[in-house]
Amino acid sequence: MKESQTGELSDSVIDGIFEHVQEVREARTNTLMKHSHEQQRVEALETPFRKFAALYLLPLTDTEDVTFNFSRNLPLSEKLDMVQLVPKPKLIPYKDELAQTPGSRGIYGWLQMAFYLTCGLLAHYGMWIRSAEYGLADQFGAILTTGTFPYDPTFPLKRHYIGIESIDNYLTFLSAAYMPGLNNWDKNFGTLQMYFLGMLIQPIAVWAIESCRKRNALTLVAL
Repeated sequence: MKESQTGELSDSVIDGIFEHVQEVREARTNTLMKHSHEQQRVEALETPFRKFAALYLLPLTDTEDVTFNFSRNLPLSEKLDMVQLVPKPKLIPYKDELAQTPGSRGIYGWLQMAFYLTCGLLAHYGMWIRSAEYGLADQFGAILTTGTFPYDPTFPLKRHYIGIESIDNYLTFLSAAYMPGLNNWDKNFGTLQMYFLGMLIQPIAVWAIESCRKRNALTLVAL
């Protein structure tokens, strides 16, 4: 009405207004519809997995976390631009109050993932493939085969932990890899292990903090 010179709206202008409203709200409506259908499937115990989640997993979670998970899409709603609201602190700001509109990172996000994946592949190559050329694989093989360490033949390699063969084999391999540093047989290797464990603290700390955030409730990070 403010932009109309006659104070009236033509049919084409009204059609354009409703088309714009539909365009703005369509994405959020589709998201709400998808989550609503998923919630209905869980409550209807549609599949064995959803039945298990509804009867055994959801009762273990906090009621506030479940409520937050169901209502997390509500802040994405639109508000009238011509209504001036009094600024005040709020837990979840409106989209136009954010420094940057939330959205997909696009090609930048894929480049980030490719970069970290490349770093991971290079680290794997340096730790497990390249190191084999220096006899590390033969040394591990001898320890795992004989059950003794070259640094101290009287020290036995522990092979049984929880009784599950695959996990026991993995823990046995870790024992063969890290025992020289833990027992201080090789001080240089012990220093390297401390550096390596220090690097692990960072992602574990970030993971632990993020898992406590309400927005990550009932996600893989929290679980």
